[in-house]
Amino acid sequence: MDSGEAHFVSWKAAFEANGHPFTREHWNVLFGRTANDFFDLVMPGSTSTERAAVLAEKSRLFLGDAVRSVQLCPGVRDLFAVFAEQGIAPYVVSSSSKANVEAMLHMHGLDLPSVHAADVKHGKPAPDMFLLALERARDEGNDGRALVLEDSLSGVRAGVAAGLDTYGVLTGGFPEQELVAAGARQVFPDAGGLAQALQRG
Repeated sequence: MDSGEAHFVSWKAAFEANGHPFTREHWNVLFGRTANDFFDLVMPGSTSTERAAVLAEKSRLFLGDAVRSVQLCPGVRDLFAVFAEQGIAPYVVSSSSKANVEAMLHMHGLDLPSVHAADVKHGKPAPDMFLLALERARDEGNDGRALVLEDSLSGVRAGVAAGLDTYGVLTGGFPEQELVAAGARQVFPDAGGLAQALQRG
């Protein structure tokens, strides 16, 4: 889902409402990472109470208005159709909260299993989230091919660190060369590009 701008707007408003500037430069570093990473960079040394206040405001803003602007990235439904044909079980692996992910999925009529930052000790770019998704998929009997499609540098690095075939898409705003440098095997304009590649074998 193309949720980057909605998350940026919500984080910016929440931080600034609590007296902390939040810029595009912050966002470019933090996109795809966990809330704790946001606080470590923007509010170093802050207390758990201070962080909780910002996070509550961010969640209120995102789930109130911002989530309505979130669209499915181009080619996602085509990719899901190819997954179904080839027996690949999709998982959503997100640094966002469970509530945010479920709200976005529900809005687009999708019922998919997901892994969130709160499920693991270390978020992206550590491999933990992808390894947990892989473990859950295998527990459900899905032991075939596993791959990662990511639109952020931290996400690509996490997929590579998990030892999985990792591909990039340009829908997150990162240039192709940066995604390749992070470890992406190939970069597509959008999810439809991976769908076509899988069909070609």
